[in-house]
Amino acid sequence: MNNQTLSSGDEEFEQEVSLDQTFSFPEVLTEHEAFDAHLIIAPEYANWLVCDYNEHKAFQLFRQGKSVREVEALLGQTTPDAMDVISCLLAQILGKEFLREAEVCDKDVFKVASIGITRGCNLRCTHCLRNATVPRPNECSYQQWMKFIRAFRDFGGQTIALTGGEPMIMPECFQIIEEAKELGFEVVLVTNGTLVTEENARILGENCDRVRVSIDGPDAKTNDGVRGKGTFKRAIDALRYLSVYPHCRLSVAMTPTPATLPAFRAGLRQFVDWLWKNVSPNISIRVTRRLLEGRNLPRMSKADDMAFQDDIVALCEDQLREDCVHRADAFEIVPNQRVFGCGLAEKFLIKEDGGFELCELCPDSPVNIKGTEDGESFFRDLTKNFGEMICSARVEKLRPCSDCDLRYFCGGKCRKDNVDDCGDPNICSCDATYREDWYRKLVRINPYILEPLADRTERR
Repeated sequence: MNNQTLSSGDEEFEQEVSLDQTFSFPEVLTEHEAFDAHLIIAPEYANWLVCDYNEHKAFQLFRQGKSVREVEALLGQTTPDAMDVISCLLAQILGKEFLREAEVCDKDVFKVASIGITRGCNLRCTHCLRNATVPRPNECSYQQWMKFIRAFRDFGGQTIALTGGEPMIMPECFQIIEEAKELGFEVVLVTNGTLVTEENARILGENCDRVRVSIDGPDAKTNDGVRGKGTFKRAIDALRYLSVYPHCRLSVAMTPTPATLPAFRAGLRQFVDWLWKNVSPNISIRVTRRLLEGRNLPRMSKADDMAFQDDIVALCEDQLREDCVHRADAFEIVPNQRVFGCGLAEKFLIKEDGGFELCELCPDSPVNIKGTEDGESFFRDLTKNFGEMICSARVEKLRPCSDCDLRYFCGGKCRKDNVDDCGDPNICSCDATYREDWYRKLVRINPYILEPLADRTERR
């Protein structure tokens, strides 16, 4: 036996590999070239490798059944650093379990619940999707929320995301966070950050796995024009208070509009660099690509929507460091975890009145957490009402997705977009450009994919 140090990018780890060891790979593989690299995809596993010229030669030898010793000898005839090449390749193969015997799982549905615990908000953002103002008289009580959360745990739920309005408007918000954490949930808070203090940050930092703070401009003038005077400083203060809690991952969600896009183009990079230097280098940045109808924001036409999304992609490529964009994308893609849909039912929203919302495509649901006698009946009604719809929207039933080697990565495009574009949720308006973008994405995120694997494997 021989201990080899297997490396991938900046990540290094040791794993004992015999020089006589051979490897078996998924039977069906496809290959593409992107960014002068060989992209090897195992479609049924939703897994992939990215190889340079020599690594590709080594992979082909391994695929023929050669051992590590044999590959080193054959590759060494033309490549002086053959074992370094093999080491880098095996770091990918073993780190991502690109193996025939690897366990493949399907991305679960109904495991992530966003609960809009109140429609109340202390701000009046110009683009607010829910037109949040004051709490509604029919909002769920603390007892009703906790009844649902306990039932969701028994059903197998994994993540609770508290949203609003502004969730911290609800007096029992902190109590719900603490109790959800005690029940074993991953707890996420989506907030405008203006109500976070140094004192209550301790509760959030110790109980929330993730906190997402909204900042809608790269400077105070831009943000405050959207969210209100003084909100930029208060959101930055919230990030400072929370940054001292290492187990609470922080992100900033930024939503440009046509009116604020010039300010983002001029100052986003400077803002992010300042934030990482002066607050925390571990804050991730998310820029919203799709702008939906809001309080003072009319619905875009299809052409304007597509043009705006292109503008946001160009903005991110120009203003954000590559690792910022690619690390975020890498965290969303788990090797050997198949995605069957466009996000339908992977997470769902319980509105402040207890009503259920799956997505814009779905009709109003009769399911309400107030109207069920117990949690078991709620989830029984939920799966009864939506199970057939979810099954019918699986990517294998889409055209032309069923034969695409990317099907279990992208899950097919948004079913509502399919209806708008093709008149049928199961006909996807996919084209060669869309697929090429995905191939390039898999190559770009590959250096960052091993880093977060340990964090997410337990949640698969």
